[in-house]
Amino acid sequence: MFKGKLILVLLIVSLVLLASLPAMAVDPVDPSDTLEVCLKTASGTVTLHTYSKAEMEALASDDDVYYSGIDAMPWTVKTEVSEGVYFEDLLDDVQTKYMLGQYSTLDVWDFDYLRFVATDGASARFTYNDLFCDRYYFSALHDESGGLNEDGVVDYDYGDGELVQPMLAMVSKQGRLPMPSEYRDDYEPECYTILFGMTEEEVDNTTQRVSEYKRGVEKMTIDLGNASLPQVDVTGISLDKTSATVYTGKSIQLTSTISPSDATNTGVAWTSSDESVATVSATGVVTGIDPGTSTITATAAGDTTKSAICTVTVRDKSEYVSVTGVTISNSTLTLGVGSTKTLTANVLPSGAGDRDVSWTSSNEKIATVKGGLVTAVAAGQAQITVKTDDGGFTAVCTVTVTDKAIAATGVSLNKTTLRLTKNGSFQLVANIAPDGATNTNVVWSSSAPGVVTVATNGLLTAKNTGASTITVLTEDGSFSAQCLVTVAESAFSDTSGNWAGDYINNMVNAGFISGYTNGSFKPSASITRAEFISILIRILQSAKGEKLQTGNVFNDTSSHWAKDYISTAVALAITSGYGNGKFGSDDPITREQLAVMLAKAAGSSGSSTASSFKDASKISSWASSSVAYAAEKGWISGYSDGSFGPQKQASRAEVCAMLWRFYQQINQ
Repeated sequence: MFKGKLILVLLIVSLVLLASLPAMAVDPVDPSDTLEVCLKTASGTVTLHTYSKAEMEALASDDDVYYSGIDAMPWTVKTEVSEGVYFEDLLDDVQTKYMLGQYSTLDVWDFDYLRFVATDGASARFTYNDLFCDRYYFSALHDESGGLNEDGVVDYDYGDGELVQPMLAMVSKQGRLPMPSEYRDDYEPECYTILFGMTEEEVDNTTQRVSEYKRGVEKMTIDLGNASLPQVDVTGISLDKTSATVYTGKSIQLTSTISPSDATNTGVAWTSSDESVATVSATGVVTGIDPGTSTITATAAGDTTKSAICTVTVRDKSEYVSVTGVTISNSTLTLGVGSTKTLTANVLPSGAGDRDVSWTSSNEKIATVKGGLVTAVAAGQAQITVKTDDGGFTAVCTVTVTDKAIAATGVSLNKTTLRLTKNGSFQLVANIAPDGATNTNVVWSSSAPGVVTVATNGLLTAKNTGASTITVLTEDGSFSAQCLVTVAESAFSDTSGNWAGDYINNMVNAGFISGYTNGSFKPSASITRAEFISILIRILQSAKGEKLQTGNVFNDTSSHWAKDYISTAVALAITSGYGNGKFGSDDPITREQLAVMLAKAAGSSGSSTASSFKDASKISSWASSSVAYAAEKGWISGYSDGSFGPQKQASRAEVCAMLWRFYQQINQ
């Protein structure tokens, strides 16, 4: 609408009416580097998007622009703008990018008002005519007198005007003609200052010669008046958990998600199938009353035929394991503006009864955090803190945000070799170095897509037998990494027809266990304590985000290949060894030892119900409750004659079956 280099005479507008104050005497407010854009309709107010400073800079005009206006003194105030966003461009950007879904039928240009709020809380609103009616630049007002005679009157022909656009000034300087030195030096207003032109009437009418400032704007609401949103029906509802454990006297939060996200009615009604076991509040807070099981149902208010359930097991508070601490995946992190990184919290011990945490940022203008996802907003430094709900333990990551691009220096994959069965799948993950690299875009390819396909997110699918090399290539720097994938009809030469064949294939496809170099798996062979621990920790890494830990070394593990897995199991209170300073890494694991480790990995001290196996009397006293608990959970089962075989060595096939069932439950 308005192009080229402009010299503009504008009325400068403020968050408060300053008719009695000279414009240059107004103190600045605290600046904002972001601009929150909201939409108000008859249905309420929602945030469409929060623009970062970088996004606003991308929209800004590169014209050299000069504004001036007459204030109440009267004096002419001149403003030189080197960077700013025209409202026309801003509103068009909002319409194109953020008026989606149920808002797509609405037009932001139909606004009744644009309402602005500054960082100090002051606010005001403008109609279309306030901003976009015929407002001009009058060049004659730019002489040394400011266009006024000694009586403060415009007493000459100020010339024809040129239409000018309203804008949000981001970088500018202000001066006064003539400049009374006692007011202030040149002033650089903070983001964002609203500027727009003058009408002829405002130039002629001395009562309207008032510079009204609008500075430090951080929020703009597009008020569409009585416009209504179209009805969007509910299509479904889901819960963040389908099964959960809570202890008597303790509570957990269930979170519902209505589909689609822009449904008109997002209300949810909560009910419990047995309130003597567990109650649920109107907001989804479940409280354990007595040991037992209750089904919690969330029903969509917008469509009562749509519901979701969570099976809640209530355990006695005596079994509750308290949190002892928390660690964070990164203690320091460097990010480029606009980039993201997910931090993970490791709540100790792994079997803690309440593993919920909250995340906060010390400065959300620098970096925000939601559920561990850190987003870099502006250059600076912020502390990201994770805090446990139980005990209030904290861990901190110091995030440094730079406005300079952080170049990628390399890429690696979570697997370099992989064996899949036909129709199996596996998620490859590309880790770009360094953490916080600005451009994390990658391209995936398969050397033999007829054998293995790879999706744009790195998900592999085995189509036919053969081999394929999967390559990931970074957009920044063209760094690459590869994984050789072999696909067979069955995972191994000796598992076809085995009772645990599907379990073995699933465990292998998930990367938790592997076979031997000769293509066999040896399903009937025993498995060592070290091998079992390494598989169990890999499962906890995948399902719970646990990290490998060092330092917990036994007399017989200091140089063992599995020492870090064993050290991690000790740190997570899964095992404490034999009690004589040894772990017995290469000893075959027994079925009752396995049951104890599974129960501890799940955070349980065992079941209060006696085992129903016919050889229950042969189960060691220290393992009895764990065997009963693992059987209740369905992780382990006995033999066809009703026995458990507590001292029998667990086979590789049995371990695959038990651990896959365990993984499926804890991964929900």
